[in-house]
Amino acid sequence: MHANSNISLAVDDQGRVWQWGSYHLGPNNSPCKGGDACLLTPALVPNLTDVVAVSAGFTHRMALKSDGSLWGWGQNERYQLGLGYGDKAYHEEPVQVPGMTDVAAVSAGGNFTLALKKDGSVWAWGGDSAGQLGNGKDSYTPDYPLYQENPAPVVNLGDVTAVDTGWHHGMVLRSDGTVWTWGFNQFGELGWGTADTRQHPEPKQVPGLTDVTGVSAGFTNSLVQKQDGSVWVWGGNLGGQLDPSKLGDPQPYPNPMPLDAFADAVQVDACSMQLAALKADGSVWLVGFGEIDMQSGAQLRQTPLKDMVAISCAEDHLLALDRFGVVWAWGNNNVGQLGRGSMEASPDPQPVLFP
Repeated sequence: MHANSNISLAVDDQGRVWQWGSYHLGPNNSPCKGGDACLLTPALVPNLTDVVAVSAGFTHRMALKSDGSLWGWGQNERYQLGLGYGDKAYHEEPVQVPGMTDVAAVSAGGNFTLALKKDGSVWAWGGDSAGQLGNGKDSYTPDYPLYQENPAPVVNLGDVTAVDTGWHHGMVLRSDGTVWTWGFNQFGELGWGTADTRQHPEPKQVPGLTDVTGVSAGFTNSLVQKQDGSVWVWGGNLGGQLDPSKLGDPQPYPNPMPLDAFADAVQVDACSMQLAALKADGSVWLVGFGEIDMQSGAQLRQTPLKDMVAISCAEDHLLALDRFGVVWAWGNNNVGQLGRGSMEASPDPQPVLFP
């Protein structure tokens, strides 16, 4: 299960993939306005089986199969599907990414993709306007087109155990419990103690963080979980997600800071202007500003959900999976990303209507 931008994805117990929300078809990337119907309820992705994980980017989707192969569909105008030079077409059906084998995890970002192989190496492809591919190149590199059409290794990385993408930054967890980041850093999302608008195409270690067990990259934030149960966060605070008393504050928070309210969470996830946590008791908590939940402001709040086992949050909608296999969704729904058969937003979680 994964949500991003205006799309939602889920893998069922048969290894099939369901999608709902915006197709992002055509040059205007807006199927509802362009006359094509959005997917208001989940539909099966054609010709895709044996899937173990999915990831949704802004306009593209990726699926990892049990055999370690990687498949992508959606927009490819910045080569975010990794299909090679000359292919900028929209692919409605999944296409295998050439040369990508033994893949252990995948994460789709704004217009790029990162994949973790079983040997601990990280590979990247797609758009590279902010150094998010981690290949050591930037706009000052002679003849570099700011994209990469085929997968290539991220430089100076190895022994990686987890990977995630933000809008234009990447982060990984290494086997020694350290965290490494690269890419865009306007809001301090790289955690290096500074914020700027320069390109950072080489991974660097986030100073002071050790014993990390999990990572999550959001639109302008980065989150990590540590072995002692603590959760640390850094980056932007426009939604009050780091400091609810300073909602809308453009000041970056470039140093990791503890998020005590999320301590002992079993999963954390960074949205656009919210942060989400799943606790061991199955409850789901949010901090930050949700566009359709204005009454709560940015304060920490518990959702009415119980018995949840996984969460995923996107730009302005969220998904949660309960222990009975039911997917719940809430937030904005302008292109059917809640899977309820309409385009009516909901501040309260509602079950997704699978066929």
